[in-house]
Amino acid sequence: MSHVNIYIKTNITGRAITGCVTWLIEMQTQKGPATLNDTFKLTGTTGHQAEIAGLVVALTRLTAPCELSVFTGDGWLARVVNEWLKQWSDNDWCKSDGQPVSNIAELITLQQALKRHTVTASAEHTEYTKWLTEENRRFTENERQSETKN
Repeated sequence: MSHVNIYIKTNITGRAITGCVTWLIEMQTQKGPATLNDTFKLTGTTGHQAEIAGLVVALTRLTAPCELSVFTGDGWLARVVNEWLKQWSDNDWCKSDGQPVSNIAELITLQQALKRHTVTASAEHTEYTKWLTEENRRFTENERQSETKN
């Protein structure tokens, strides 16, 4: 099973705002190391929802099961991937206090996208953190310029 790294970063903080998320996949191919990335706009979403969306989109690009390391700026998403997703699923999408979790539809989609992979996640800064942040900034600036022209 090959090893793949996925890096996720959003510029959305707080609740229900417009922003973007950037993802980057890093892997070894027969021709050597390779990366693939994209940035996309999200409207009316939270930072957590944006990180989930970025991860799900990146996962759709993987064509085979792999050993997967996810690096995110969101400690919440790292805990979701490493522990809470299974706990919540086993507990009918309720937290330990019996209250339903937020973002159930997004979490079910994430769980389905992750199921064929062996995965760990961490919320540490990486060599790509600055680059991901800059991509989000450039994307947002380009969006603003496009809106002003229209």
